[in-house]
This record gives sequence, C-alpha cells and structure tokens, in this order.
Amino acid sequence: MRVLSYLLLGLTYIGIATYILHISSLSLFMLDQVRILENITDIQLGGIPIFIMVFPVIIPIPLKGMELAIFLTILYTIFTIYDLLRKVDGERPLKQVFVLGSIVLVSSIVIELIQSSVGIETGMLETENQYIFFLGAMDAPLSEEIGFRVFIIGLASFILYLAKTDRFDPAEALISLIQPNKVHDYESGLKTLYKIVVIQAILFGFAHLLGGGGWEIGKVTTASIAGIYLGYLFVKYGVTSAILGHAYFNIYLLTISFSSYVGREIGNTLMAIYADILFIYVIIFGGVYMLVYAYKFVKPNEKEEMNRWSNIDSPTI
Repeated sequence: MRVLSYLLLGLTYIGIATYILHISSLSLFMLDQVRILENITDIQLGGIPIFIMVFPVIIPIPLKGMELAIFLTILYTIFTIYDLLRKVDGERPLKQVFVLGSIVLVSSIVIELIQSSVGIETGMLETENQYIFFLGAMDAPLSEEIGFRVFIIGLASFILYLAKTDRFDPAEALISLIQPNKVHDYESGLKTLYKIVVIQAILFGFAHLLGGGGWEIGKVTTASIAGIYLGYLFVKYGVTSAILGHAYFNIYLLTISFSSYVGREIGNTLMAIYADILFIYVIIFGGVYMLVYAYKFVKPNEKEEMNRWSNIDSPTI
C-alpha cells in the first residue's frame, strides 16, 4: 500500500511539473506558434478585459496581444511559485489545484457523454481565429476570477468581516476579499461562504450560456461544476489558487491541445506525441484520483471506530 502511495505521489508531482512548464513558458511559445500559423502580425488591444460580477469591463491600458500574454504569463508564474511554496492546513495549494482540476475534468467528460446520450448538447465555442481564441482563454483566469470569485464570494466575505469585527483593520479587510480562510473560521463565516459558492457556480454556469459564442444548455452543468471547484479553491486557499485552477483548464489543457494541433501542422511528430501522451495521462490520473477520493469517502474511519468502541464500558458489551 505504501508503494502505491509513493507511486501516486510521484505521478502527482510529474503532473504538477508539466503544469508549471505550461503556465510559465510553453503556453507563451504555443500562442506564438499559433499566431504564426494563423499568419497574424499581432493585434492591438484597447486594454485588459476583466469582469465585475457578470459585467465585462476594460482597463484602458493599450497593448498588443503578445504583450498581454507576456504580462499574464509572468503574473501566473508568480502565483504558481507562491502556491507551490506555501501550505494551507498542511496541503500545498498547487497540488490541490492540479488534483481537483483533473477530477473535475474527468467528471465533466463523463457528464458531457451522459448529457449527449439523452440529447443535451454542450456545444463548442465558435471562433474563426485560433490566436484570438487562445489569447482570450489565457486572459479568462484573471478576468473571470476577479468577476465571479472576488466580486461575489470575496465581497460576501468582506461584508461578513465588517459584521463581526469590533476594530476595522484595512489589511484584514483586504485579506477578507482575496483569502477568506485567513479571516474566518468555519462557523463564523466559511460555512456561509461555501453556500455562496454554490450560488455563484450556478451564475457562472448560466453566464456561459447567456454569453453565447456557441455554447448550448449542456454547458451550464459542466461550467457550474467548474464554478464549485473554483469557488472552493477561492474560499479554502485564496484568489491565487482560484486563478490557477481556472488556468488548469484555459491554459494547461489548451496548451496540450494546441501542442497537438501545431505539431501536426508543422510536421513535428514529437510535439504531437507529447501532447497525446500527456492528455491520456491527465485523464487516467483524474480517474484514479476520483476512485481514491470515493474510497476515502465510503471507507469507515478505523481510528474513530476504535475510539468509539474503546469508550464503551465493558459490562455493557
């Protein structure tokens, strides 16, 4: 059993290593390769798009597409290092981002297959330009986490902080917005925030449908599950983990997809094989961890069982 535990841990850190590689450099390289294949010199952007709740807003900082991508890559790399080095309740947040993200990926694939079998389609984003699509996907972890997690769950956390505090501390108030678990315990706030996680997840799901772009009603289910995953990361570990969880889908997995696409387009067989093997690994990894978590959920806690019996007086047995 210990050998299997070490094997699973080793596979986990292999996955985390590939995640770091994709977030910190490979995604940027792949975006540039897609730009070349699409025959685009570059595009001029009016600013950095973000969301305030469900409303899109542009921060007016004119820059080009690759400049935005470089800025995002640096920012996400800083967050990755931060979540790799710190611990919350004995866990590395980056490990939880990858493990839970893989479980959500496999769950979403299963749900899509079930929905499709009964005529509920998920649809697909429509795009004529893969470069703009990939660039928008790279921005979404920052823009959507600000809108859906910070401005919904974080704002609720801030209000709960104001309601319970006798002495307003600006630093604590800011922390309550971006890392609720540092300010609240379960009974005084986190329990309420986890309920709000479910509400914002449903909003997140319907926002994909109402936003159009090719999504159909089936997307509401999978996006809502992703919203629960991201909301949990936000409450438990903070905004950096939620952003990195979003980046798991929008950057890590898309980089795998585009590695396969670019590799085949330019005749680089090794790049395509790397992408295919890594995608198979992620699917198997997520499936194995689903079974591990399911086993832990249904398996009785032997230590608690022993304590329960040891507290019974022998004459009553």
